[in-house]
Amino acid sequence: MSLRSRLQSTLSPSTPDNYDEMSSLLPPNVSNTSRKKILASYFFDYALLVFFLVVFTTIDAIQPHHQQFTLTNESLWHRFAEHETVPVWLLIVVSVIAPGAIIVIWSLLFERKERKLWEAHCGCLGLALSFAGAVTITACLKNAVGRPRPDFLARCQPDTSKQTPDNVYSMYDATICTVDLGSRIMREAFRSFPSGHSSTAFAGLTYLSFWVGGKTNVLDTRGNVWKCAVVLIPTLAAGLVAASRIMDQRHHGFDVLFGGLIGWGTAWAAYRQYYPALTAKDVVKNEAARQGRLPQGASTGSTTSVRVGEAYPVRTWGTPQRGDLENQEEQEGLGGYEMDREESIGYMAVGRGGGVHGGQGLAAPSAAYAGYAAGPAQYDASTRSKSPVH
Repeated sequence: MSLRSRLQSTLSPSTPDNYDEMSSLLPPNVSNTSRKKILASYFFDYALLVFFLVVFTTIDAIQPHHQQFTLTNESLWHRFAEHETVPVWLLIVVSVIAPGAIIVIWSLLFERKERKLWEAHCGCLGLALSFAGAVTITACLKNAVGRPRPDFLARCQPDTSKQTPDNVYSMYDATICTVDLGSRIMREAFRSFPSGHSSTAFAGLTYLSFWVGGKTNVLDTRGNVWKCAVVLIPTLAAGLVAASRIMDQRHHGFDVLFGGLIGWGTAWAAYRQYYPALTAKDVVKNEAARQGRLPQGASTGSTTSVRVGEAYPVRTWGTPQRGDLENQEEQEGLGGYEMDREESIGYMAVGRGGGVHGGQGLAAPSAAYAGYAAGPAQYDASTRSKSPVH
């Protein structure tokens, strides 16, 4: 399909799919076929969650790798804390249940009526994906590395009779321990890196920070400091959970830091699967980001676009990416100039303003390109004056 034909099909009001119908949670006027497609598009998300759960459960039951160690390594001499500052049950409540409850309550109270359940669904699904991804990655690394915890020797209770003046600095393996290696306390003794509490806390609470940041439009360039303070509260809570692992002498400092990075990464990846970016550039200039992943053939000029912080309406696997329009420019013989994203949006806007719907749109994009040849300043002035994006 030529670039001009594509512009017509993209901007024409006669497109078969209606974006307004897709922007809400399965409204009554959506056909049963569309409903099934929308619901089926999330099948693999739930399948991936089940896969992560199976992998985590399997790995957790396997003995980890046992690194060798020395009895003179003072970093392994710390006491074993009988009671953790943040036990596992509290970690799940703080990092998963509480964020999920906040997402559901916020969605039901503050979202538009037609989007309440959809926002709650996508928000909780992203949270679950972030959590499942973090614990699975963490479990794999724990078993693969097998690093002793700071309280390892207190768990191990080594047989010091095997140590002689000639081998004080020798490396030992787990056979020197007098505690059963199959016990839970010894299986966990070799799982210091990375910190599971840290990765889990940052996966859930950093995701909540991203989610709240989207809902409050924290990067709207208006300088609302209170928004930043609210958004950073969950991240601060994650930091405190991670710090408790050093306080309890369960992990080395690097274990906690690396675990936090894992959680932050899965939180960001999960959030971006369902929501537009938080950056001010996307908010102000990028119409496609404001509208989310448009269904194929949907009008980019819809008046009911997805706002920043709102979940994408539907998956669009296999549809053209936003950058395809620019990439085809040289192939279509438009002079070899490679437009950037902002210019291409303005280029499309000129086509919209020049009367594409009225049958005059073929000349308008060409005129816009000709205007650029006359000089970037004149091109910018012509496009920005007509584009609704700027």
